Amino acid sequence: MARFVTEAVGMGKRAALDIDRAWRGQARTPASTVPATAAHEIATWYHPQARRAQQRRLPVADRLTGNPEVQLPLSASELQAEAARCFSCGSCTSCDNCFQYCPDLAVSHGPEGYAVLADYCKGCGICVRECPTGSMLLQEELR
Repeated sequence: MARFVTEAVGMGKRAALDIDRAWRGQARTPASTVPATAAHEIATWYHPQARRAQQRRLPVADRLTGNPEVQLPLSASELQAEAARCFSCGSCTSCDNCFQYCPDLAVSHGPEGYAVLADYCKGCGICVRECPTGSMLLQEELR
């Protein structure tokens, strides 16, 4: 069971969308429509290593004085540092790495995002390797 705020926000969004669909009489969405990005697909060398912020807790003596929150919130700077640790797994961040590293100029960047021009791509996989979020995927084209 994941115990992260981002996971809770995602579950809340999926629940709200399913409630909306139920009220409209539409079918529920599948549990996951986006394939998960595996750890080996993320170019971790683009992300600086950073330790997770330590969770502070209210001292025991203060807990006995009422019904306060035991886990203390993170400060604004700690929240920003935690957000910077995120890899944005599987989501394109428009970093232009695929575009810049392609030796065949087979990646184009337009208003709809990036597209691989199949006529020019030789399948070397450099764009996939240099994608810091693992959002590029190289698949053999079936003919």
